[in-house]
Amino acid sequence: LWVPDADIQDGARWSSDLFQYLDQSVIGVICLDPSNSLNRWLQFEAGAIAKSLPPEKIRVLRFGLNQDHIQGPLTQFDSIGTDKTDILSFMELIRTSIEQFTISYMELRANLDINWSNFEGKLAKLDVESIPIQEEVTQPFDFNGENETPVEYLDGVEEKIIQLLFQEIIR
Repeated sequence: LWVPDADIQDGARWSSDLFQYLDQSVIGVICLDPSNSLNRWLQFEAGAIAKSLPPEKIRVLRFGLNQDHIQGPLTQFDSIGTDKTDILSFMELIRTSIEQFTISYMELRANLDINWSNFEGKLAKLDVESIPIQEEVTQPFDFNGENETPVEYLDGVEEKIIQLLFQEIIR
């Protein structure tokens, strides 16, 4: 699991790091929530993923959004929500794409059934749906000299959700 915000070292040439990791990837997951649904940087990263992977290996994972909220280049990828059927489909893509996962489909399904309520409860605590859909963010910083603080984002909620998937469903 590689997340650009957390895994690129300060001062590193982020674009070369990004493309290096993408070249090694077997699945691309674009996490979309109300705070980033119109973000141009996310669109750029989605384009980079699309250059490295075939479309059937890329998913847009929606949190607190429905299919109608997906715009632009992201519409070319399969989109999934956080209901049980979508999560099973997503986990099956991971299971069949990554050699280290040796569990069968039946074991995956059983793990999902056993752990679903716990996962769903933790997902609900993140309360993504209460966040208003943001206007388009063109740059991550305000460069007018008055304020150099980063634009507020969800503090890694997408990474937390992906970690929940692995902790609660694939044990």
